[in-house]
Amino acid sequence: MDYEYILVEQRGPALWVTLNRPAALNSLSLALAEELAAAIEAAEADATVRACILTGAGRAFCAGADLLAIGDGTGGQTLAERLNLFLPPLGQAFNRIETSRLPIIAAVNGLTLAGGLELVLCCDLVIAAHPARFGDAHANYGLLPGGGGSVRLLGRSAKRVRNI
Repeated sequence: MDYEYILVEQRGPALWVTLNRPAALNSLSLALAEELAAAIEAAEADATVRACILTGAGRAFCAGADLLAIGDGTGGQTLAERLNLFLPPLGQAFNRIETSRLPIIAAVNGLTLAGGLELVLCCDLVIAAHPARFGDAHANYGLLPGGGGSVRLLGRSAKRVRNI
């Protein structure tokens, strides 16, 4: 399958999926979320793939939702209507990653913010390079993480987390 917003490369038994919107800090658009879910589904169907590594092109892993792609309402839709179109496919992509039969590894190489942090929380293992930075500011705006991050973070905190 051809993708526009991700790069997919098989290296031995590992499938590398790179979020490829570096000018937008790999922010999550509807199309990117759909491509990400499709890539994981294809990887699961391929018997030669034993693990999947997610990373980002450029200086960011993922800066969260692409607020410009969600839109400013000039099409006549309210913010709630636009979010109702964006959040379900995003949630499906995140659930696909979280429930995959394959181990999904986040290779975090830079900025990882908001929805990008939620994406990382869906993965089985996180390996962060030295310049990686994690953050979330949903609460600063009176928002809840739309991709299930608060639930996943709570679930992860109950498990033993160790810095290596």
